Amino acid sequence: MRAALASLALRVVAPVALILLGASRADAEEPSPSVPASSPGPVTPPVALRHDLWVDGAATAVLAGSLVTWSFAKADTLSSTCVICDGAEPGKVNALDDLFRSAFRRRDGAAASTAGDIVTYGAGPAMGLALTVGAAVADHRGDEVPLNSLLVVESSLAAIAVNEAVGAFVRRERPRVHALQGDAKTASLADSDAASSFPSGHTSSIMAITAATATIATLRGYRLAPLVWIVGSTIGLTATYLEIAADKSYFTDNLAGAAVGLGVGVLVPVLFHPRVEARPSAALRWLEGATLTSSTVPGGRVVGLGWSF
Repeated sequence: MRAALASLALRVVAPVALILLGASRADAEEPSPSVPASSPGPVTPPVALRHDLWVDGAATAVLAGSLVTWSFAKADTLSSTCVICDGAEPGKVNALDDLFRSAFRRRDGAAASTAGDIVTYGAGPAMGLALTVGAAVADHRGDEVPLNSLLVVESSLAAIAVNEAVGAFVRRERPRVHALQGDAKTASLADSDAASSFPSGHTSSIMAITAATATIATLRGYRLAPLVWIVGSTIGLTATYLEIAADKSYFTDNLAGAAVGLGVGVLVPVLFHPRVEARPSAALRWLEGATLTSSTVPGGRVVGLGWSF
């Protein structure tokens, strides 16, 4: 139980601490107003993103606080009874998950588990920090780093929250637990984390940081945006492999975690922080030519609505 609590706490705190640390360093490195800046202008045209510092800051704080609170409450709340229940025989599972488990599972699962934690709680947030800062600085737009960092943290925490919500209702035994028998399995199921295989939290966290960082870099028009996608996806695939190698989750669990991480990580910036000059969506664009007129006539008022094409 303590390991599960520490795991979620690290997943929440690590991205926030490392990425916001990068934002503060970027601010510190900006030239003093009294010293003339000698660096050249932006390599690419600055692109403003829609945001409200009060709203986005509050949303980020609420998400972080909620996840930390949940990390202490979940042990007494979650059920160890499966919702996605695999075969009755120990280790019996569908053909797809069995294929990947047989191919990638390692006997020294503890080593793979430790490596997975390092990738998720170390390499992932560090990657988000480096790429968030690097993509902006490479285009001589370091002043955009603090806002980018806030939006990355907000999107990543939103993805973790969605993943935790899904996992709280859709319970599935971890592969290494499902393979146990008798008293060993009974003792293992006493830990609520034993049925937290779906969706994979490690994969979801990495993919969320990747998607948020890369989507914001793409919206900003940074030259390194494709590199952000490539590097982040590579680390995400590494985390996925280590989860299966450690026998902590099945292939389909990781697939679901990746879908949550990528989906929320992309949608939060696209829906809530698009480019300021972006045109309305196709569903609303028909309103651009609308005109509303009003005139007074004897006995009342006439209101007219028309469109120009």
